[in-house]
Amino acid sequence: YMVGRRGPTQGKFTSQELRELGNLKNASLILDPKQLELDHASIQTVERSPVAKRNFMILKEFSTSFQKGKNRELHMIFLASPQKIVGTNSVEAIKLETNRLETSPDGYIKAIGTGKTFQLESQMILKSVGYKGMPLKGLPFDSKRNIIPNVKGRVIDGIGGEPLSGKYVAGWIKRGPTGVIGTNKADALETVEELLNDGLRSPSNSNTDPQAITELLKDKGVPYVEFHNWHKLDTFEIELGRAENRPRVKVTEVDQMLRISGVK
Repeated sequence: YMVGRRGPTQGKFTSQELRELGNLKNASLILDPKQLELDHASIQTVERSPVAKRNFMILKEFSTSFQKGKNRELHMIFLASPQKIVGTNSVEAIKLETNRLETSPDGYIKAIGTGKTFQLESQMILKSVGYKGMPLKGLPFDSKRNIIPNVKGRVIDGIGGEPLSGKYVAGWIKRGPTGVIGTNKADALETVEELLNDGLRSPSNSNTDPQAITELLKDKGVPYVEFHNWHKLDTFEIELGRAENRPRVKVTEVDQMLRISGVK
């Protein structure tokens, strides 16, 4: 079960991500058509946003089709918020509250609990709480969109403002939490093109020797990981995974990573 607090037209997934979800090789996507009954605000969202309209049409396709021959099912549920994990020694179920949508004065459509609850049996619960950009000291910040204001990655001194020399952004802090890896590649390329177009001069005392950073880190006593060190960690993780018939088992403790890499 994939549960969302708001409705189907408020989802932040891209159309490509949604299509991929519906084309999983070993799982059928199940969506009750009743989940796609829209309130007035959501209808307006579909009318205003080409992405929301495209996503809604894809969801409608999912709600009327069922792919047989797959050994798993993925159910999508909208307008529900988790209230409580049920179980004693392990997860047994999750208690959810049904939501309704309400439009705030600034136009944001938010989920409001109705008091009506239901439970889903469960053995594992994964939370996806989203992403929110945070301000960086010395740079302007758009607190409404939670991004650093920019034009094509070139930071500006406020919405509609002038560029700040030598300051650039890429990724979600540039455009908000949308897109996949391929989106970030194009996004970064755009920013780098703007940087190169600016023709910034390097500091007069810059050292272009490839070993300069290594020597500086050594002088300051800062531990660092070179490629051959990382390769030891890579081999170790793959060996751990092989024992469990998995691609790899990630090492998550930094100290352990450094020891395995031979850095510490």
